[in-house]
Amino acid sequence: MSITIYESFAAHTKLPVKLRDVRDFILGRGAAARIERYPTELDPSLLRGGMHSYYDLAPPYAERPLIVRIGYPKEASEGVQRLIQVKEMLHVLDPADATSPTKGDVETLIGDLLVREAEREIGLAAHEDHTKLLNALCILMPRDALDIIRPAYKRGDLTVDEIAAEAKIPKAYVTATLTDHWRDLAERI
Repeated sequence: MSITIYESFAAHTKLPVKLRDVRDFILGRGAAARIERYPTELDPSLLRGGMHSYYDLAPPYAERPLIVRIGYPKEASEGVQRLIQVKEMLHVLDPADATSPTKGDVETLIGDLLVREAEREIGLAAHEDHTKLLNALCILMPRDALDIIRPAYKRGDLTVDEIAAEAKIPKAYVTATLTDHWRDLAERI
């Protein structure tokens, strides 16, 4: 049985986690041939990115390579850009039934993303998108790093600002990972 991306990054103790390492893990699994990340005009106040995948032309008798393009808001803070990029990269690993391959599927997904899960039942693709943010946070604030950071934070040796600067993610998300309940939550997702 191969190790999951979450198990692999949980063992990291050095921050910040490099986006290149996340990309390389996914590419190493053969989920895509190439992942391209680029800034877009998306609203920086929303924690949303975009992912588009397509099959490139291949030489005769060769497998067509899957190319994935990930857009993130260029005006967002570096921390928000990092969260969005990891969240979108994780979608490359989604099972086929959690994707939106047609225009109609994309329209349904957009509608589902505009409502909260509790308001009505949403499709699997939207559910996956909602949980991918937490998954991205598990990668950018790895378990073993938090096992070192959390006691120092509780002693007052580190501040949330210092941790956020080191991890290069927004303070609000750092605060969530420093709670006593985060580890249990992270292990369930």
